[in-house]
Amino acid sequence: MIRDSSKWTIQVMLRNIVFTTLDDMSSRMVSVEKTYYSLSLKMAAIVLTMTPVMIVYPFMQKFFMKGMIVGAVKG
Repeated sequence: MIRDSSKWTIQVMLRNIVFTTLDDMSSRMVSVEKTYYSLSLKMAAIVLTMTPVMIVYPFMQKFFMKGMIVGAVKG
């Protein structure tokens, strides 16, 4: 419950950018600046947020698969 927007994580910042709409959704949150973003800025924020995951996942895929297999085996 961090109210200072300079300390938000990237996921919370992305949610704030994407879901800020003209119906004043931000008024339900305490001390959030009312800023409205264009559609192109929203899409750019989504791509920039997804890029690190898309770069790392192919190299870590074998560990994800191994974890799913170990979790599925009943002992």
